[in-house]
Amino acid sequence: DNIGGESQLLDNLANLIPGWHTQNEAYELLAHYILRIAREGSAIIVGRGGAVVTQGLPNCCHVRLEAPLECRVRSIQQRLGLGVDEARALVMDYEGNRERFIERFLHCSMADTRYYHAVYNTEKSPLEHVAKSILALLPACVPR
Repeated sequence: DNIGGESQLLDNLANLIPGWHTQNEAYELLAHYILRIAREGSAIIVGRGGAVVTQGLPNCCHVRLEAPLECRVRSIQQRLGLGVDEARALVMDYEGNRERFIERFLHCSMADTRYYHAVYNTEKSPLEHVAKSILALLPACVPR
């Protein structure tokens, strides 16, 4: 549940309790399944470093969706019915955890554009246009 969160104490306890996994062990297992799913094809993998984990596979198209902080805060406000300060804190906390997770387990930054075929700013492009653009990109990045 809290992979990538701050749980060093739980990682230490995991070594003492049979059947429990450290975060490193849990992510290795998760990465194994991400690769397995990606190799099968016809899957959309969102987050948890999927673009980095699947870099070596020829059947993958890697896309990153971005938006400015204020846009993400507004989105969380609307979806969860939060105030601006609460929404901003939630976005910042989530993003900090996600960035630490990727750095810890994959030793990279997901903001590094070399992992992607395309990066879209969803504040500047309607989602319908982004989706059509991704569909048009697929034949170029996934050989048949």
